[in-house]
Amino acid sequence: MRRDLAIALLISALLHLGVAFGDRLFPTKAPPPAPAAEIPVIALTLPPIAPDEAPTTDSSEAAPADPAPAPPMLADAPAVRLDTPFVQPLAPPPVASAARAVSLVALPSGAGLGGLKTIFDLNDLDEQPEAVFKAEPQYPYDLLRAGLAGESVLELTIDPDGSVRDVIVISATQREFGEAARLAVLRWKFKPGKVAGRAVSFRRTLPVTFSIRAAL
Repeated sequence: MRRDLAIALLISALLHLGVAFGDRLFPTKAPPPAPAAEIPVIALTLPPIAPDEAPTTDSSEAAPADPAPAPPMLADAPAVRLDTPFVQPLAPPPVASAARAVSLVALPSGAGLGGLKTIFDLNDLDEQPEAVFKAEPQYPYDLLRAGLAGESVLELTIDPDGSVRDVIVISATQREFGEAARLAVLRWKFKPGKVAGRAVSFRRTLPVTFSIRAAL
């Protein structure tokens, strides 16, 4: 009886040991791992990569300005040396027979070279001119308002028909007086002066006075 109990206890102990340490005493072979799923591969085509460009710099700042070019040197011109100085020969004197006597050359009265009229001076006239129409000068407004009087002296040419031309201002107390007098005298009419009974052109001076009392 005791023997059976002992065997039973031994078997029970062995069973407990096998349960507790069975995986260590008799290791079991692990099942092989499942094969990994195949991952699809996708080929991508990338555009070509451009090489890095070198940084550019402003040529106006980086490069120094070229110095101004030197002016071209003129080539030495060849000089001509003369052994003897140049002498201009004198023209021979005119033949006496070819000279025209001054007394044989006469200009028509009242005409110059090329048929141009001779302009006489006032003192050369036999009959003095006389103004038959006088246009009053326009008194400058600013000078009239300022109460300034003055005078201008003109030089003019009177033609044989009595008209006036080529009027210039010789002097004026105010520039405005000279211009106003010049415009007025251009409209004057004269009984022309005469030389030997013929009306001629002549040059004369003429004063023009600007008076506040006359203007008012």
